[in-house]
Amino acid sequence: MHIGPVEIVAIVALAIVVAPAIAGFLRLPGIIGFVIAGTIAGPYVLHLLGPVQIDAIGTIGLLYLMFQAGLEIDMATFNKHRTSALIFGGLTFTLPFLLGMAEGRFMLGLGSLAAVLIGSIWASHTLVTLPDVREAGVSSNRAVTTTAGATIITDTLALVVLALVTGQAAGSGSTVSVLVKVVAGLAATAVLSLIVMPWLGKRYFRGLGHDRAMRFAFLLLAMAAGATCCELFGIEGLVGAFVAGLGVNRLVPKAGPLMERVDFVGSAFLVPAFLIYVGTKLNPAVVIQPATVAMALGFMAALVAGKALAAFIGGRLLKFTTNESGLMLGMSMPQAAATLAATLAGAGVGLFDDRIVNAVVLVVLLSIIAGSLTTRFFARRVELPAGGSRPLADTVLVGLPAGTASVDGLMRVVAGIAAGDAGLVLPVAVATEGGHAMEAAEARASEATKAGEAAGADVESRIRRSGSYSGAILEAISDRKATMVVSPFESADLSLARLMGTELQRIGRESPVPVLAARMASQKFSKIVLGLDQATTPPKRLDVGLATKVALSLVNSLELPLVVTSFDEQSLAGLDFPEGTDIHIGAEQLADPDVLPQGALLVVPASLVRRFGLRAKPFAEQRSDVSILVVAGPHRLRLIPGVAQGSALMGWGGASLVASDSVATE
Repeated sequence: MHIGPVEIVAIVALAIVVAPAIAGFLRLPGIIGFVIAGTIAGPYVLHLLGPVQIDAIGTIGLLYLMFQAGLEIDMATFNKHRTSALIFGGLTFTLPFLLGMAEGRFMLGLGSLAAVLIGSIWASHTLVTLPDVREAGVSSNRAVTTTAGATIITDTLALVVLALVTGQAAGSGSTVSVLVKVVAGLAATAVLSLIVMPWLGKRYFRGLGHDRAMRFAFLLLAMAAGATCCELFGIEGLVGAFVAGLGVNRLVPKAGPLMERVDFVGSAFLVPAFLIYVGTKLNPAVVIQPATVAMALGFMAALVAGKALAAFIGGRLLKFTTNESGLMLGMSMPQAAATLAATLAGAGVGLFDDRIVNAVVLVVLLSIIAGSLTTRFFARRVELPAGGSRPLADTVLVGLPAGTASVDGLMRVVAGIAAGDAGLVLPVAVATEGGHAMEAAEARASEATKAGEAAGADVESRIRRSGSYSGAILEAISDRKATMVVSPFESADLSLARLMGTELQRIGRESPVPVLAARMASQKFSKIVLGLDQATTPPKRLDVGLATKVALSLVNSLELPLVVTSFDEQSLAGLDFPEGTDIHIGAEQLADPDVLPQGALLVVPASLVRRFGLRAKPFAEQRSDVSILVVAGPHRLRLIPGVAQGSALMGWGGASLVASDSVATE
């Protein structure tokens, strides 16, 4: 039977369709079903798929899987828990590596290179049990974030060992020359994938790459570029794909539509195709041999022993509970991407025979099952974190009430804030009247989407019909699990300003997340000016901290200079600003045009507005060329209608934004 391209796609698609049924029938994880389907369709059973038919698809699927692994790692989480991640990462790499290498060298009689590669295979881990963690509601637990951060350590070291071993086995030169070549290749890949491609991506997303299809194509380009760079230096391409994912993951919000497309392409075809490809390497006749089973059990023992020692020693050093240590064991036990890649690469250079390959594939199946069961057991027993760990700008909800003027400047600001945390932007256009209100809301949502995408953000707009603007926004906060709300507030019409003052007051009072009130005077900005209040109470310190984070995100993403004004030097204590920041002491400095020039964006904590408003009544009337962003913590934004000082400050006709220090914060 001739197997052409059409038949190959049909067979792979059929395998993807029936694999879940196979796994469900056997009560196994879905990933195992794809491997079994590949075995059935492979050269050892039905002879439908072999190296000629499936290798290319399998290779692309492997690159995509490693790219996804790098793309999904939360770099902010790693930075927050980098010390514990480094400690556990070192332990969970070293201990299984030593046990596996010793087993390969002294019990199986493998050569030095093969033994080293066997050790590195069990040193890595793949976070295939994350769905179990999410289901248990403990994604923010320190054991989870530590293990996720350790993935960077273990996978990178394992892939470096793979590059060294395969290079040496292929006769690329002495160990020193191979090491030099690998270091040079990794350095070149790091520069390309961690510096050049993110820089290009940021500008491409703001320019030609408005369409998500084009953005997805850029991600594929980044993956291919990283893999190609590695291969030019004799390093496995999967290393470059992994690093490429790390490089561009700040461009892809974890909960955004672009990530959904990345996950869809991977889960629908490429990753299952890779697992089917792995299944074609599994020879049932070899797997059932006692020698293969014994080898697999020995490998499994070394893997579990090494990971368990690492988890419980690391847990003691980091003062984790027993259940948290057990959770780290469950999450670090499963083997998948790096393990399979290293095994196939070792077989490709003649270090492993079919028996070892089949034993490793069998261990992959066993480790995923055991890891999933262990993770579920301990995840139900660990304590939930005291507070959430989602970044401030993880999901930024932008309110678009009826009568909103041009949103270009607003969306540019919101995109800049979201970029600091690789966040998703959610414009919500609210229709509160009948007639053509829905059409107008659709137009606002469309305009906001285009403006946000032009600013480089990943945007997912929504339209809501509601009796009140505030009610719609508060419902959207809950429905979309927003971490921040931004609402425009304009004074073109006095009656509208008073109405919106009441609406925004309700949002500020009831919102469980920080609220930003924005008045945009222009579409582009000359500099960011951060005005700081005296942080004498915890609520004020919260406002100051939020405003500082927002200002720094805008400085970094919009690449603008920063000016800081403060009532006194004490208010700056504990705050870290970029080199070259222009700092001024004294509230009167905001009245200086040199400090607050035309086109500036003024970022102030809500606690400052009352004090500054009383001192500078004509501010807004004189400086209508300045954009203002007021930042308040949860439940802290207040509007007092009819206070002249506030209306003069903010230019919002009849409403003043103030902060209530008596309100408890979350």
